[in-house]
Amino acid sequence: MNNTTICKELVVNDNLQGRAYQNDGKLPLETVCSALGVSKEDFHYILGYTYADGCIDYNRTTLRIRWKSKDEDLIVWLKETLKLDGKISVHEDKYFSLQKTDNEFVGYFMSYGIIPNKTYVNIFPIVDKNFYRYFALGYFDGDGCVSIRRDQNNSPFLQTQFVNKLKENLQSFSGELKNTLGLIPNIYPHEECFRLQYAHLGSLALYWYMYDNKTFFLKRKKDKFEEWLQQHGQSNYARRKCEICNNIYSVLHDKSHVCYQCKIKMKTQSHLISNNELR
Repeated sequence: MNNTTICKELVVNDNLQGRAYQNDGKLPLETVCSALGVSKEDFHYILGYTYADGCIDYNRTTLRIRWKSKDEDLIVWLKETLKLDGKISVHEDKYFSLQKTDNEFVGYFMSYGIIPNKTYVNIFPIVDKNFYRYFALGYFDGDGCVSIRRDQNNSPFLQTQFVNKLKENLQSFSGELKNTLGLIPNIYPHEECFRLQYAHLGSLALYWYMYDNKTFFLKRKKDKFEEWLQQHGQSNYARRKCEICNNIYSVLHDKSHVCYQCKIKMKTQSHLISNNELR
């Protein structure tokens, strides 16, 4: 089944619940990246940003994808990276936007879970775990923010947030961050949406995770993390060498001397030993 057939099925059947395009390898990552002319890293960044600040419109026969941002450099990067001929529009509310109407092109994004009316549907994109940091960064540059706050002693600390209309989508997004970094998700209702929030050390772990990359990023957001690091004169703050694997990892509490992945392996081995002893 080719991309055109998949795309037509989605439009004709009006299936917006994700079953048709959770396509189980019908459109492999290599195929999509080759067709779009982008690297796997860039595709996952674009996928994350599109999930946050992109949208797909359709009218039964035609599909259109649109992106918007108040950061012109991001929209220019999208245009150049995806080799789009469309014109960048400037709106009165100081937003920039870019769009492309093409069923085949839009179908590649739909095949990875970006759907019409995605804001109100519990469908999370299909993300290759090897490139999750790029997806997270794209999502962060769209619907994330970082701020420097002050505690009761007036000491500055970082706080990072992601927003979404649905709590379930934030749970899906944060699940891989927990599995990879050990970050415990804290999700709160806020006005008409939900916020996924990470405190100081979790924010720094996200910083080291997201910006260890080979793709575009919004400088103004990265600068906020680095502002705090510069204030404390430690460019490698909250980083240690794991006593087991010797890899550098992000510290989530002061007593930590083993990275999260090694902790998981130790627990797994301990569990296996316990089961063997019971036998």
